[in-house]
Amino acid sequence: RQRQQQQALDPMPMSPLLRQGREWPDAVLGRIHSSIARQDVSPDRLFRSLDADRDGWLRREDMNVLLRGLEPFRSEAELALVFGRFDVNGTGVVSPDVFKLA
Repeated sequence: RQRQQQQALDPMPMSPLLRQGREWPDAVLGRIHSSIARQDVSPDRLFRSLDADRDGWLRREDMNVLLRGLEPFRSEAELALVFGRFDVNGTGVVSPDVFKLA
């Protein structure tokens, strides 16, 4: 009964992955690190390949290219969680230095 009441109050139920909080974004970051190591690609090179407009910053749209390749069936909200792990100051862009540290 309580679950039905909660669903009635929440018109868009949160996916189980969103409820996991930090776990899923951390797993995706781990997959990015593993992919970089496996392909012997430097973080700088990966950053440059994702920077579509070559302005030295990654936007969410740029990052979604990488994230969709790793997690093609994720929602925009889930991808936003991962981007938020890179966009630590909430500016909507990621610098090369922050990208390397994430």
